[in-house]
Amino acid sequence: MSYLFVKLVNLQEQRHREEKLRMEQIKQYETQIAKLKALKDFTFSLRDLIYNPLTVIMSASARIERRFPYDNETLRDVRAIEQGCRRIEKLLMEVKEFEEKLVIGEETAGSEAVQEQLVSSQTK
Repeated sequence: MSYLFVKLVNLQEQRHREEKLRMEQIKQYETQIAKLKALKDFTFSLRDLIYNPLTVIMSASARIERRFPYDNETLRDVRAIEQGCRRIEKLLMEVKEFEEKLVIGEETAGSEAVQEQLVSSQTK
């Protein structure tokens, strides 16, 4: 009888340790999700803040190019501006792809966490 009692106590202690570990993992997961959300929000704001002035610059350089079609020096400068704008635009597209990966990562991680919680609640 005492053997069963000791075994029961050990099982309860093990279950308590597993539950504590699971709670720590959930807390870490929630912290990581909050950090990812903050990063996503930051990159979205940054992309927006850069893209709007970039559009104005690209539009103005196109107007200058139309205004001075035979001025080689001006055209060279305008093309340098446009090349820089395209590089920035490419970078912004990479940031957008990164944001999309964060969103997909959040959705995948969120569904996995829900599945884990369902499984653990069903096994109890």
